[in-house]
Amino acid sequence: MKELCKEHGISAATFYNWKGKYGGMDASQLKKLKEMEGELSRYKQMYTELAHQNNALKDLIKKSSRGRPINAPRPIIWQGSTV
Repeated sequence: MKELCKEHGISAATFYNWKGKYGGMDASQLKKLKEMEGELSRYKQMYTELAHQNNALKDLIKKSSRGRPINAPRPIIWQGSTV
């Protein structure tokens, strides 16, 4: 095992971590795991982008509210007059 680790440039700790994580899996299970990890990575990226857009829109709303608090009700206009 030590020679194998040295040949591939990994430590014994890395070998045992991988063995613990992937030890009982066959090739199809490993492929599925890698696909799921990739999908999770894409979902995390999508969440990050959406959270950034959400914050940018909140800032824009805050700036365009002209001093009115974001949750303040807007005046109702009936036939040209304010109620």
